[in-house]
Amino acid sequence: MSEKFVEVDRLRANLQKYRSGELFQQVAEITSQDVLWRIEKVILEIITSLTKEEAPVLVFHNRSSWANVRFDSAVGLHMGPDSNTVNTIRSDCSSSVNRFALTLKVLSAVYKLVQSDTYATKRDIYYNHAQLFGTQRTVDSIVDDISCMLKVPRRSLHVLATSKGFLSGDLSYMEEDGTKVNCCSGTTVSELDAQAMSVSSNVCGIKNISSRAKFVLIVEKDATFQRLLDDGFCSRLAPCIIITGKGVPDVNSRLMVRKLWDTLHIPIFALVDADPHGIEIMCIYKYGSVSMSFEAQNLTVPSVMWLGLLPSDIERLRVPKDVLIPFTKRDESKLTSLLKRPYIVYQPAWEKEMEKMLKWRQKAEIQSLTSLAPDFLTIQQNINIHGSAMSLFGASSGFGAGGSSVFGSATTDSHNPMKDVEVTSPPDDSISCLAFSPPAMPGNFLIGGSWANDVRCWEVQDNGQTVPKAQQMHTGPVLDVCWSDDGSKVFTASCDKTAKMWDLNSNQTVQIAQHEAPIRTVHWIKAPNYSCVMTGSWDKTLKFWDTRSPSPMMSLQLPERCYCADVVYPMAVVASAERGLIVYQLENQPSEFRRIDSPLKHQHRCVAIFKDKQNKPTGFALGSIEGRVAIHYINPPNPAKDNFTFKCHRSNGTNTATPQDIYAVNAISFHPVHGTLATVGSDGRFSFWDKDARTKLKTSEQLDQPITACCFNNNGNIFAYASSYDWSKTGGLNRHVPKVFQSLRPCRLGVMMTSTSTLQDMSTTTPRKRTTSSCAMRLRN
Repeated sequence: MSEKFVEVDRLRANLQKYRSGELFQQVAEITSQDVLWRIEKVILEIITSLTKEEAPVLVFHNRSSWANVRFDSAVGLHMGPDSNTVNTIRSDCSSSVNRFALTLKVLSAVYKLVQSDTYATKRDIYYNHAQLFGTQRTVDSIVDDISCMLKVPRRSLHVLATSKGFLSGDLSYMEEDGTKVNCCSGTTVSELDAQAMSVSSNVCGIKNISSRAKFVLIVEKDATFQRLLDDGFCSRLAPCIIITGKGVPDVNSRLMVRKLWDTLHIPIFALVDADPHGIEIMCIYKYGSVSMSFEAQNLTVPSVMWLGLLPSDIERLRVPKDVLIPFTKRDESKLTSLLKRPYIVYQPAWEKEMEKMLKWRQKAEIQSLTSLAPDFLTIQQNINIHGSAMSLFGASSGFGAGGSSVFGSATTDSHNPMKDVEVTSPPDDSISCLAFSPPAMPGNFLIGGSWANDVRCWEVQDNGQTVPKAQQMHTGPVLDVCWSDDGSKVFTASCDKTAKMWDLNSNQTVQIAQHEAPIRTVHWIKAPNYSCVMTGSWDKTLKFWDTRSPSPMMSLQLPERCYCADVVYPMAVVASAERGLIVYQLENQPSEFRRIDSPLKHQHRCVAIFKDKQNKPTGFALGSIEGRVAIHYINPPNPAKDNFTFKCHRSNGTNTATPQDIYAVNAISFHPVHGTLATVGSDGRFSFWDKDARTKLKTSEQLDQPITACCFNNNGNIFAYASSYDWSKTGGLNRHVPKVFQSLRPCRLGVMMTSTSTLQDMSTTTPRKRTTSSCAMRLRN
């Protein structure tokens, strides 16, 4: 192992030598004044050409030509100072005049950003003149061309790229604007609770990096990254950091890996599929790419080592042939091309592995290892870091102490595996609903209704502890609760066919609604011209009540029994039996707006409305008993693209040998600040999702019983969830058997913190401050 670290140090020393040499003077660190001067020089040359009645021309090195690229084992692929081919953008040519004008447009925007010391994303630049640019790809290409033309790193242009990568593990740092980011909670290795964090949009501005990590693991695919995260990889395998670019890495993910290498001086491994595309992705991290070769000194990490999945692992581990994938012509072409790359000469062990793959004409995904064992990646394995070809599945010990498993062992309490704060004095029976107090009410108060026929109120103190405050009863199970907008009243819906209003100041209740069947949902509506309570019932009606009158102010017929509903003024959504789905508008007076064909094929279980950037309701998330959620916009620009469904709350089985268990989605709640959503299910897990990025952020450990309800508090820094029996195992269980629930603690309190973004909406031309990364993490008690 010591020889391997000597090699890493040699690569680092050689890179520093190259950095200080003439080779990379073209992308050396420069000041904002230097950037402004170079832009002014380009404009001056254009003006000079015009005064001479000559057509202006923009000239820069060709970023897509291998002829311009040089290779060095300590640096990777870089653009040499004597590049042979150039690109020209002429103003007098019909095929390039539009490109010429667009380049000047972006150049002008860059000048303003640098001059005002503000930042914008490439996406922002595109939306400022979307019709002019046509596509986002045009802006992306022009920004890179300008960076190459001016011979400055892209970050010096004050143009940031939106990050698609995630990282996790023992790592904390500070963003340029002072935002503190922590990728895990806990103070000891055994307490590590790693979270998926978005890679910063301004990696170069990161400072105060702190970590106890022994190594960094690059993971090719998001699915593998999520699996490692869900299985507690970072806590089992000593302190470490894992990062994914979700396929071909974006620049920010590459910058982050480079930042970690420069700062922490620890080994970096790559875990990719045993196929040509996985190998190429690993090579991009290690040696760079042709298109970004002009900025190689800031992006390449020559010390990256191939951990797996190796082609030889397929044979050695006896991976079943039925999970292997035959080569395609595209695979063969890609692998043949890779074998001709200059850096393969310096990696004879890699070359040998690739030749095996070409000979066998088969490839394998990392997920194929689940055919050996469902948790193969996180059971007792060892890392072999001896030799040029690394193997995750070798027999020699890695970073573990002595001869123990590199993944260690972890025991968890299935009753409360997340070690969250438990609510004191929970109900004696299953909890059906939770709701936090509104912003108008000081402090945090949590309301919960249960099948014990009661509704309870707890105060959540600043230290996370809960204090029981009051309790009221129905004569049947309580199915739903909500607050009035001022926080003075709580409304409850029950199987006793009534809804009540609970005045918290006087601790008195009064019946405000009556249906002919159990009331499933209750919501408070605060409109400019009226206030009322909306109730949905199994009697197939939706009624609106003035709390001062015993009769409904309006009654609407539903196609079937009401199963779930949500209200965010001026919109209401009701989902009924037989997959009915109706949207109502609440302005002036409630009325049906639209009936929607359900995007889900099975019974609806829960629904939650989400808002846009202007804080207006724009769509909803719908959960079903089939472990699936639908994201549906009311008026999407592109329905086929914008509306989608995703699977959740399912086991990992994928074939007949290990069938997949599918669980109901019991509740959905949107974060009030970031718009991310939480889902809870009968599998005993909760998950956090980013619907815009279509990415899972985090999945909890599995509890010993289903999670039946969840909610965020009004500023989004507290996440509450209830764990209790939900009748998903057997319909014949008598819920009144006391021993089933007496030993359980059905409600627990979790905390989710998210950092805010300093960006405003970039629909105007005003330059904006830089983006901070957004994250989702849970804090322990």
